[in-house]
Amino acid sequence: MKSAFLLLLSLCIIPTAAARDYVVGVENLEYSPIYATNNGKYEGYARDLLDAFGKASGHTFSYRPLPVKRLFADFLGGKLDFKYPDNPQWAASERGDKTLYYSDVTLVATDGVMVAAAREPGKTLTRLVTIRGFTPWVYMDAIGKGSIALQEVNDLDAALSSVLAGRAEGAYGNVVVAAKRLQENGQAGALVFDRELPYADADFSLSTMAHPQVIDEFNAFLRDQADLVAALKKRHGVDID
Repeated sequence: MKSAFLLLLSLCIIPTAAARDYVVGVENLEYSPIYATNNGKYEGYARDLLDAFGKASGHTFSYRPLPVKRLFADFLGGKLDFKYPDNPQWAASERGDKTLYYSDVTLVATDGVMVAAAREPGKTLTRLVTIRGFTPWVYMDAIGKGSIALQEVNDLDAALSSVLAGRAEGAYGNVVVAAKRLQENGQAGALVFDRELPYADADFSLSTMAHPQVIDEFNAFLRDQADLVAALKKRHGVDID
């Protein structure tokens, strides 16, 4: 009877992946407070969240910062264990028939247009700038029709500078990140998020091709440690006001 009970109990236990070292491919961008690479060190909300999961699970994560397009290529080529951030809608044509596993949402990031503070809210755009490798989904129809000219630059500073210099009317990207960057540059309030123009909420997840069991563990961590996750978001100021 006792052996039968132990057998039943063992069948009810959810197996966990053995603790090991993993490589997470991350975007080599100054995208603080969500994430950034400074002197080769990955930091920000994303780093603290994944490190907290590692501490709870026993896994160790090392981070490999890469340009956005290179990151997709290396990840899909099997050179990385995980990718962060990721979203099933990103670069869908490049994924082909590969099976990818995505975690629950770790952050809802608002991507919108930063415009000059004096600009009339909701005024139609004709020139938009974004970071190379990013796709302003809510403007792609207008860009495809030619009513909006899209300029791509290498980083956020270049995108913001393009608007400040009048080369573009708006910079598309994460509005929390953009506001923080302007503040750091001594330009707080020079550009503002235009809520009357189209914007999108992007779900940030952790993805993998080879380790779905770790994704299950991560999802359990996000649920069980919801207060910790909320505290990390508040500490880094990654939620939009």
